[in-house]
Amino acid sequence: MDKSEIKKGSCPTCKSNNIYSNKNNATRGERSTIAISSFKWFRLDTYVCLNCGYFAEFIKEEDLNNSKTTDKIKQEWDLIR
Repeated sequence: MDKSEIKKGSCPTCKSNNIYSNKNNATRGERSTIAISSFKWFRLDTYVCLNCGYFAEFIKEEDLNNSKTTDKIKQEWDLIR
């Protein structure tokens, strides 16, 4: 299952094209971020299939490319191998 399919408008579970996202909306709400420290966080894009209910969250590209934020993760979180 390619979970990034949902970013392209296809559900990886049921193959429906009934996909919605908050990607272009202003970030708000308790599920809109992942806290890294008191002053750093990742903002999230959420995708949901309104056919089967599958949903996925992805870190916004600009946050994933921010070395200050990703370095904080590397310092304080465990690498899974």
